[in-house]
Amino acid sequence: MSDRPVIPWAKLSRDQVSSDQPGIASRGAITGWLSLVDHSADVAAVFEAILAVPLVARRLASLARYGRLDEQTQMRLCVFAALHDFGKANNGFQARWDSSAAWIGHVHEGLIALKDEDARDEIVNVLPFGDMEAWNSFEDAICVALGHHGRPLDPQASGRDDKGLWCSTATYSPIEALRPLSTAVRSWSPIAFRPGGAPLPNHPPFWHAVSGLLTLADWIASDENMFPLLPLFDGGDGAARMEHSRMRVGGILQKIGFDPQQARQTLPSDLGFAAVSEYPPRPMQIATGEWQGSRGDAHIVVLESETGSGKTEAAIYRFTKLFEAGEVDGLYFALPTRVAATSLHRRVQQAVARIFPDLERRPHVVLAVPGAGDASATSLAEPPLGLDFWEKPQEAAISGRWAAERPKKYMAGTIAVGTIDQALLGIIRVKHAHLRLASLMRHLLVVDEVHASDLYMSTLLGVLLRFHRAAGGHALLLSATLGAKARVSLLSGPRAEPPPLAEAIAAPYPALSSDRDPAPLTQAWEGREKHVSLNLSHDIANPEAIARRALEAAKHNAKVIVSQSNCKASSISISTSISPASVWQKST
Repeated sequence: MSDRPVIPWAKLSRDQVSSDQPGIASRGAITGWLSLVDHSADVAAVFEAILAVPLVARRLASLARYGRLDEQTQMRLCVFAALHDFGKANNGFQARWDSSAAWIGHVHEGLIALKDEDARDEIVNVLPFGDMEAWNSFEDAICVALGHHGRPLDPQASGRDDKGLWCSTATYSPIEALRPLSTAVRSWSPIAFRPGGAPLPNHPPFWHAVSGLLTLADWIASDENMFPLLPLFDGGDGAARMEHSRMRVGGILQKIGFDPQQARQTLPSDLGFAAVSEYPPRPMQIATGEWQGSRGDAHIVVLESETGSGKTEAAIYRFTKLFEAGEVDGLYFALPTRVAATSLHRRVQQAVARIFPDLERRPHVVLAVPGAGDASATSLAEPPLGLDFWEKPQEAAISGRWAAERPKKYMAGTIAVGTIDQALLGIIRVKHAHLRLASLMRHLLVVDEVHASDLYMSTLLGVLLRFHRAAGGHALLLSATLGAKARVSLLSGPRAEPPPLAEAIAAPYPALSSDRDPAPLTQAWEGREKHVSLNLSHDIANPEAIARRALEAAKHNAKVIVSQSNCKASSISISTSISPASVWQKST
C-alpha cells in the first residue's frame, strides 16, 4: 500500500475491484489518482464550457428572469462548481486510501462541516466562503454544489453529525488541507471575486437547472476516457491541470453532442423541407415548421391532424428551422410506448442523414429506450480505449454515443427518440431529475400522440411544459384527437377555462394552436376527405356477429381492426367512407 499524499485526493483507480462487499472500498494496489485540486479543475473547466454554450446561458438567464447571464455571474457559478467536492477532504474519505477503510462519503460530510459552528468558522478562514456569501443565494448555491450526486441537499434535514470527520490529527488537518484548493479557485476565476456585480438569482427554477448542469459536468469530468487519471503522485497543484482541461473540454462537448455548433455549421445553405423528406411537403407541414404565432414568440405549439398526414415530418422540419436559427440545440421525440419509439427511431435516423450530409459531424440519434439494445450505443469504456481516442476526428461519430450509455444521459446529446416517461422523470422527485431536466431544456420537445396521456401523465406533462417554457424552450405537441380541455390546459395552464361545447365542436381541423394563440387556427389541407360516423352496437359479447361484420367489411375492401378489453359494455363501430374504407371494432 502506497503512502498517502500530503494533499487530499479525489479520484483513485486500483488494479482489483471488490464487488461482493458493499460499503468497502475497491481492493488492490493504486494505479492512478487525481488530487482534489486536479479533479476540481476538471469539473470547473467542464462547467465553465457548458455555460459558454450560447443557448445554455440564455436558458439559465430566462429561468433567472435576467436579461442575460454576464461573465461575472457565470464565473461565480463556476467557483461553486469548483468547490463541489470540498467535502472529500474529511478524515473518513481520505482514509479510504487504504482499501480496508470504512466507506465514508463527502456530500453530507461537507454539509456537516458547514452546520458545525467551529468547523464552519475555520472553513470560512480557508475557503473563500466569506466572499461568496456576499454574492447572494449562498445557501441555495452551496446546497446545489454539494448535492451534485443527483439529490439536492436540504440544509435543515437531520442526519449523522460526526464532527470528528473534520478534526485535526497529528498528521492531517482536513480543513487546512483545503487551502491549496482555495488558492487555485481564486486563480481560475479572478473575475468572480471582483467587488460588486449582479447578485446571484434567487429563483428556484434557476437553481434546479444549475444543479442538473453541475451533475452533468461532474459526470463528464469523471469519465476517465475524457479526463484520464495521472500516475501516482503526479500533478496536484491544479494550474497545469486547469490549462489542459480548458484546452480539451470544448472539443469534448462537441463530440458528445452537447454543443452542436459543428453540426449546425454543416446544414445546407438552402435548408428546406426537401432536407427532411423526399416527398413534396403539404401546406400543414410547412406551416408547422415555420409557425411563430401571431406575435412571433410561440414556444409551445400544438398540431392536430389525422393519423398518416405527415405530423412526424412536420415535427422534424420544425426542428430543422429552430436548430438552424439557434433556438434549440437538439431534439427529443417522445412517444407513448417503447414499440412506437423503437419504430420511429429509424425514420428519424434517415431524416437526420438527409439534414446533416457530413457523416463525421452528423449528430448521433440516441434510442432513448432502456434495455432496447441500441447497437450503436457501445459503451466508451468497453472495450478500453487509448488515451488518444478523443484526438481522432474519425471517431467523432462513436463519441456521440456517450449520451446513449445510460438513461439519465439520453438528453445530453443532440437528438434522441424515446418514450415520454424519460422526459417526465425530469419533474418528479427521483434521483437525477435535475440532470434530465437541464439537458432537455436545450431541445425541441416533441410529444407524439399527446391525446393518449391519462390524467396523471397529462398533469406531469403540463408541469414539464411550464418549466420548459419558462426556460425559453420550445415544444411541439402532436395529436389526432386532442380534446379542447386538454389543449387549453397544456397551452394556458391547468386553471384555464375550456371553450364552450359549441365552440369546441366548431373548432377547425387540421389546426395549429400555441401558447400565444390558444384557439386552433385552420390550416390549408390537401389530404383525402374523410367522413366518420359512429354507430352504437351491442355485439361486444357476440364474437360470431363481430366476425360476420368484419368479413362483410373486408369483402368491400375495408381495413378491419378488432380490439377488445375486459369490460362488459356495448361496442362502437366506427366506419370511414374513404377508399379503401376503414372499419374499427372496439369496446367503450
